[in-house]
Parts: sequence; structure tokens; C-alpha cells
Amino acid sequence: MSIMKKIYILITLSLMILVSCTEKRLEPITESLGKPTVPTEISVEPVSGGVVISYRVPDVEDILGVKAVYSLADGKAARGNFVLL
Repeated sequence: MSIMKKIYILITLSLMILVSCTEKRLEPITESLGKPTVPTEISVEPVSGGVVISYRVPDVEDILGVKAVYSLADGKAARGNFVLL
């Protein structure tokens, strides 16, 4: 391996290490309005092999999704996360 190739590899690795060591600060996009209220107008409609759950999302600007926790027939708890589009 030539000296120039070794220097090139050393510089490339040094730059990769230098760039990867910067700490990224994750911040919210908007100011938080606090914990949103629970969904309202919840209805559950059994269908073959499942269930259709309908609900009205609170009118809050920074809500991203809804988390549902429910019990299965065998008594085990299950949950689902629903992203709002």
C-alpha cells in the first residue's frame, strides 16, 4: 500500500470519527401544550375476526397518536398504537 493511500485512509477515518462524535440535541417541533385529554365518542363494533374502534381525537395541535390498552379473552392485556395522519 502506498504512503498516499495510507494518508488518505487515515484522514478519511479521522474525519469520520470527528463528525460522528457531535452530539445531536433532539427538541420538539412546537411548544408542548401539556398532556392532551383522552379521546371522546369511543365506539367498539365487533366484526368477524376483530373489532372496529372509532373515537374522536381531542382538538389539540400537538397530538401525534392514540394508545389503546384492552383485555383479550384469556385475560392478558394488549395494546395498540395508532398514528394520526
